[in-house]
This record gives sequence, C-alpha cells and structure tokens, in this order.
Amino acid sequence: MQTPITDQPLTIYLDTPNLYYLPQYEPLINEAIRRGANYKVVLYQDKNQLNTQRSCLAKHADKLILVDDAEQASKLYAKDRPNWVFFGNSFDYLELLHADTHTAQLGHGIGPKPSYYHKSRTAMTVRFIEGALRLSTIRKLYPEQNFVQVGFCKLDPLFNSKAEMQPPENYKLPKGRTTLLYAPTFKPSSLECFPDNWPEHFEETNILVKPHHFTYERKRYEKQRRKLEKWSRFPNVHIASKDALSLLPYMNIADLMISDASSAIFEFAALDKPIVLCNFFKLP
Repeated sequence: MQTPITDQPLTIYLDTPNLYYLPQYEPLINEAIRRGANYKVVLYQDKNQLNTQRSCLAKHADKLILVDDAEQASKLYAKDRPNWVFFGNSFDYLELLHADTHTAQLGHGIGPKPSYYHKSRTAMTVRFIEGALRLSTIRKLYPEQNFVQVGFCKLDPLFNSKAEMQPPENYKLPKGRTTLLYAPTFKPSSLECFPDNWPEHFEETNILVKPHHFTYERKRYEKQRRKLEKWSRFPNVHIASKDALSLLPYMNIADLMISDASSAIFEFAALDKPIVLCNFFKLP
C-alpha cells in the first residue's frame, strides 16, 4: 500500500516508548529530512526520566510530543492522522488509528531474545526485517502479515561514514592501544557476573563499557550500577554515561566486543569484527 501523492509534505510519527529507541530511528529521521518530510518523536513520559535526560532530546526539541502512555499515543495518532507511524515494538491500539495512516515496525533490536518475534503479534502495514533467515522464520510464524527485507538501518551511519564518531582520545584513554568494548544488555545480563577487578587483567588495553539504558534507569539494577562505579576507578576504563544512547561510536573504534544476550552481537558482527559471547547470566 502506498501513501497517496498530495501537495503536502509526508508526515511521519515515531512511536518512542523508551529513549534508547532513538538511535534506531536516527537514520530514518535523516532520510525523512532529506526528502522534505515532517517528523515527530512521540515519547512516553511513563517510561522515561525526562528531567535528567534533556540533553538526549535537544536535537529533537521542536519535534517532540510527550504522551503519558500507549493509549494516549493512539489517540494522538487518530487525531493527527499522520501518513506513517513507525513503531519499534508491538502496539496494542492499532485498531484506533485512522485508515489513512500506515504503520511500520522497525524493531529497536535484533538480539536473540524471543521478543524479536513476539513484536509481530500486532499486524502492521509492513514490518521491515534485517536478513533472509529472519525473514524466512518470521513469515512461517505470521504468514498473513507483510514483511520486507531491508537490512538494519541503525547501522547506516557506520557504513555511510556520516556518523559523528569520536576517536579514543575523546574518552580520555591512551592512544595506540587495542580497544575492548563491553556492551551487555540489562536482562538477562552478564554484567553482575563479572568480577570487580577484571579490568586490571587488561592493563594495556582500553576498555569501553556501554551499559544498556535501563541499567541507569531502573531501580532494580542498582547492583549493576555498583559494578560500573567500581570499574570506573581503573585508569584504562571508560564507562559510557546515561546520555550516551547510541552504541555506534563505541563499536566504530572497538577492536573486539564482549556481550551477552544483546542485539549488539549482531550489530558488531556486521562490522566483521571479533566477538566474545558470554553464556553466563544473572537471571531475574
């Protein structure tokens, strides 16, 4: 289904339950701007600590719409009738949207968790899929839905060389060293299983630690934050801040990545760099 051609610019709304969806949407936003389309970032207030994260939203300040939750977001979409609404996950109120509004699912992650497939429990106009194997599998699970293989747009800035990538010295770590990136997810995570002193075994290596956004956000992950605080005392370690939403700058300069059940393993593998996969987790 195609949006009817009119004299009005295309209007795109980006459904954003969590701030960490934004890096997935950034290439889409850039392409929308290039094509003269209008976009809005619809951010849920019930899931984000906005008072401490304004810097993450500065570049989208004039495009931001705050809603309380998914139900209020659905009422907004029904009222405004944008040409397209993009979702990073399933959405339980699709039936409330106007028939002229098309919907697209652009999954916020491509990890090994079952949620990757469960996201399609609500049928949308189209869901964009990253690769042939995933496409074949998901078509068997949801044979009536429309899926299109397009790749993973979150990585476009790396391959198009358009991302703002900071060199290692911006992280205040020595130049000329091998750079190790540790990028765990929040649940189930390997983070709490790592020893307090593991960085000292890699004294000649720069270590970048990029936690999941929820590690900083959710009270239940206080023990994860305690680990980060201990590691930050080592001179060869840089801990990504809460405002560092995107993993891309870290992947760009890393020589090797350690991860677990995170979609980062697939993202880093696309760069043809080695990965150490942790198969030990702190279960909920």
